[in-house]
Amino acid sequence: MRVGARLLVVPVLEAEVRGQSAEFGQDVLPLYIQPGMAFGTSSHPTTRMCLELLEQYMRTGVTVLDVGCGTGILAIAAAKLGAVCVHAIDIDPEAIQVARMNLAHNQVSDKVTLHHGSLHVVNSEDLPGAFDIPDNSSPSAPPSTRNQFDLILANLQAGVIKELLQTGIPELLGREGALIASGIRSSQLESIQAAILAAGLRLDQSVEQGGWCALAARWH
Repeated sequence: MRVGARLLVVPVLEAEVRGQSAEFGQDVLPLYIQPGMAFGTSSHPTTRMCLELLEQYMRTGVTVLDVGCGTGILAIAAAKLGAVCVHAIDIDPEAIQVARMNLAHNQVSDKVTLHHGSLHVVNSEDLPGAFDIPDNSSPSAPPSTRNQFDLILANLQAGVIKELLQTGIPELLGREGALIASGIRSSQLESIQAAILAAGLRLDQSVEQGGWCALAARWH
């Protein structure tokens, strides 16, 4: 399945895919994903929209946090699009196992670090590649924290996104960074917008497919 301008999601059943990328041409970035074992294969609009926004907001050399990584598809795409460092977390141990296999399929295991757990894992450790840039001059800037990221990806349920906006994501988002969130029903977009504003962020853009929404938010 082609997604965005350059991404191509390729289902993988074999354990070895090395060298297949040459078949697709230099302008295509294949994402080799084992289907059916965890959420995130691009068959659902939420994943497709996240990939499209990720491609749009990605800059070479950024640091990325993928919250609820599932198959690892977003983390893999971030690594292939030029992220210097990606940290991916999930509370489901099976998802971590599947993501680890997919990282190997895509030869990005050296760029993506997997963590089993929730956001407390990110806050409790010094993560390689994450940064801390406190800015006390602006009231809208995030509080100083041990780890901050240029991009945070959250393809989750709307209720979980709202909770994370209240309990952790703002502190982890760098002052020039962007939050990309999906898994939001169109009818839930207004309440998510309110949660974004309450967290001190602003809605940068939103997209919709098949009754689902994805959005990007930044600091004011």
